[in-house]
Amino acid sequence: MVRCEYRSSFLAVPRIPHSTFHITHSTFMKTPDALILPEAWKKGDTQLDRIDSILAIAEPLLNVDRSQGERAYIRRQPGGRLFVTPDPLDTLQFPVGDSREGKPRYNWVARPDGSEHGFLVEDARHA
Repeated sequence: MVRCEYRSSFLAVPRIPHSTFHITHSTFMKTPDALILPEAWKKGDTQLDRIDSILAIAEPLLNVDRSQGERAYIRRQPGGRLFVTPDPLDTLQFPVGDSREGKPRYNWVARPDGSEHGFLVEDARHA
């Protein structure tokens, strides 16, 4: 339940219990671990042009440094979405055989532009 906490006579600030809202202001300041981008954002006449157009958006957001040999990897998803990460082995869900099999590996934050920023859940880096 969301209730309002009054801080002045003119402003009501929503107070969201921490137990139901796990994304904080600092989440918006952090570098995401993954991205979901609309496939419609691809631009260009050739497949390489379209891939490069997505990487030009994704790599700076993921802090990928091509000069250090890093790169981002794109995987198509149902519904016209692209899953982009700096690790080619990353998955949206925990793998078969993991105690959390099938559960999401990321907390997703929807952005106004239609993209989503993903932040690995606790201990997901080890799965």
